[in-house]
Amino acid sequence: MNDEKEKQAEQEEEKPQKKDSTLFLVSILIIIGIVAGIIIWRIAIPTGKVTTIDDLHALNLKGKLSEDKGYIYNGFSFIFYDGMWYTQSRVGNTLLNVPMHFGPRDLENITVKGKINDRFKQKRIYITFDPEDPNMQYLALSASELSLFLALGLDLEPKAACTKNITEACANRPILDCSNKKKAIIYLNQDNETAVELKGNCVEVKGDKMNLVRAVDRLILKWLGVMP
Repeated sequence: MNDEKEKQAEQEEEKPQKKDSTLFLVSILIIIGIVAGIIIWRIAIPTGKVTTIDDLHALNLKGKLSEDKGYIYNGFSFIFYDGMWYTQSRVGNTLLNVPMHFGPRDLENITVKGKINDRFKQKRIYITFDPEDPNMQYLALSASELSLFLALGLDLEPKAACTKNITEACANRPILDCSNKKKAIIYLNQDNETAVELKGNCVEVKGDKMNLVRAVDRLILKWLGVMP
């Protein structure tokens, strides 16, 4: 009798965890799906007047910010505000401010190896991940930051995919990993190693928890030409 009660209690404990995981999975898919609709990256500082990120970059380029608030890296201005680093990217005639959780000085120990091929000249880029990953919150953070950059920084079309068709949220999504050779794919992979591996038509971004976010930011800075 006690064994049955214990088993029932364990099942009840698992339900919220599964529900939370599903909610994170759905949130990732939604984030990637709608991020292209976000069109402005600007901030306001409560100093009595509105200050844009462009103003802060101007101060940074003049050397008027402290090292913890801004610095120049390989000719690019980086501004720290409200827990985020910002640099700038020009798309056509529009200068956009690109937000990241880490600046280039925080990413110098992350390796990038390999090459990408012409598949990445396609408009659509698939972002895929393991739907059973226990750390969905870090995948959600990584996917949102990467999708925002692809949509606004590179004028590309990010599309969500899954590596396995084992959840309801993935039922109508492409099932992709780096074994697919026809599409441009970015695989967000929770891994003990922190690295970015360019594998022709697939980019594998690896890291554990916040290190996955660091690896995504490292990929962004390579794409921008800030880091090699």
